[in-house]
Formats: sequence, structure tokens, C-alpha cells
Amino acid sequence: MTDSAMKTAIVTGPTSLVGYWLIKELIDNNVIVYALCRKNSKRRKNLDIFDKLKIIELDIEEIDKLPLLVDNIDVFYHLAWEGERNDYAAQSKNITNSIKAMETAKKVGAYNFIVTGSQAEYGSQNFIATEESTPKPDTAYGICKLSTFNILCVLAEKININLIWARLFSVYGLYDHPNKLIPYILNCFKKNISPELTKAEQYWDFLHATDAAKALYSISKIKSVNIYNIAYGSGKPLKEYIVEARNLCNPNVTLKFGTVPENIKKAVSLRADINKIKKDTQWEPKISFAEGIKTMYNEKINF
Repeated sequence: MTDSAMKTAIVTGPTSLVGYWLIKELIDNNVIVYALCRKNSKRRKNLDIFDKLKIIELDIEEIDKLPLLVDNIDVFYHLAWEGERNDYAAQSKNITNSIKAMETAKKVGAYNFIVTGSQAEYGSQNFIATEESTPKPDTAYGICKLSTFNILCVLAEKININLIWARLFSVYGLYDHPNKLIPYILNCFKKNISPELTKAEQYWDFLHATDAAKALYSISKIKSVNIYNIAYGSGKPLKEYIVEARNLCNPNVTLKFGTVPENIKKAVSLRADINKIKKDTQWEPKISFAEGIKTMYNEKINF
């Protein structure tokens, strides 16, 4: 690792949960940020808080037009990804878009191309995943993420750009999609109603979005092809997280586990070894689940 010389960055998928907090982290570190934003994006208003952010209205399918608009970019963050998790046709389009994004990153001068992968690449395996673990994805989303990684590894060598692949585990925080688990249960607690829940026996590993953003910033300093797991690093049964959140936010709400059947054959247990990123960058998560949940719950907004 060497000291980062990053002065400029591009972020695709800027209105996503991770995109928002990554932009904040980059701006806080005096990086000039260009956000590639879909025209007429409903979530674009979340970015209005960033006075220094430079927004480029360009659909991801048109990303090859980007070199006409910017150059001299140091790091290209590719977060954009679309489609339902098991829609193979929609998911496969992301592979083509990611290839175009990497080729564009090279044309605008980026030395690092950082992509957010996913815990879904490991599939339904019940183990603590290291970066050397064999991926066995079992959803269209996970399969296409892993396929993208394999293709980009070859392309990165061909066009001489560093690919850094960040496998994110269960990121939560403000501005998450309201249908995600944490926003859903917090809204239920605010309304004093019982959330509909599975048995929630599988292991998860929740990481606050600000910690995820700091991790993505830290790996911008890496000057070689790498994979990193980005998680809190101490997963536990999902039920325990939900009970903890209820106890912190609204102890009067009754939790009824098992009212919703599992929608997959085998519940995915998601645990990660994060020693590699800690060793290479000195990053480590700072925000406990309790702190993160209390901060979200106390915000005077609906998620």
C-alpha cells in the first residue's frame, strides 16, 4: 500500500445507500466527486445536501459518452447495479454495463477501478468467508456479480487498470431502501406494530453505511488487483439483531418470529473474515449495531 494521491473520483450508483455515504466520505476528504446520475432519478434529491458535488446526468447505458465530459479522474467507483435478484435477463445487463464502465474509467485516466461486489457471491454456504473462499452463488444477482468480477479481472490486465473488488455484507443506514429489513422493522417500531418476520435463525453481519464508505475510501490507496470483504466481522443470528433493535427502540412491540415462511430453500448465513482489509489499510468498523440503530431510529423521518 502507498499513500493515496486521489484528488478526483467518479461514482456510479450515487443515489444508493452506499453511494450516498461514499460521496460524503470522499467530499469530507477533499476529493472532487463526479456523480453519474440517471436522468429523472427519484432519489437524486438526497444528494442536494452536497454543495460541492458535481452531478452528471447520464444513464449507465450511455457511460461511454463520459470521456466527452470529464477527464483526469484518479479513482472510478462503480456501484450502479439494477434488476430483481432472480431476474436473469435484467441482472445480465449489469455485466455489459460494468465492462463499459471499466473501459470508460481507463479513458478518463483512472488508475483504480473499484466495484462493489456482494456477499451473494458466496451463496448459501454456512461458514465464515475469507477472500480465498470458493464462491458458490445461487441467485441471478450473485451469479452475475461473480461473472462480472471474473470478466473484469481479464479486462483489467488487458487495459492496464487496477481492479479492486469490494464484497459488501449487510450494509444499513439512513437513506436505505424502505423495503430493506432494518428500515422496515424501524418503521414498524415507530408505528408500534409487530413486523412480519421469518424465523430469522441464519447468521448475518450488519455494517453501518458510514463504516462501509470509510472502507471504500481506504481501499482507494491500494495499487494492485485485490478482493476485500467489507463487513463488521462479528456476525450473529439475525433474530438477535432484531431483538436488540426492538429493545433499543420500542420494547413494547411484540416480536413474532416465523409468521413469514422462508422464501428460499436454505437460509443464507452471512459471516465474513475482515482481517485482510484491516491488515492492508488499517480500516476497521467503528459504529456498533446499537449505535447505528439508535441514530437511525431517532431521525425524524420515515425510512
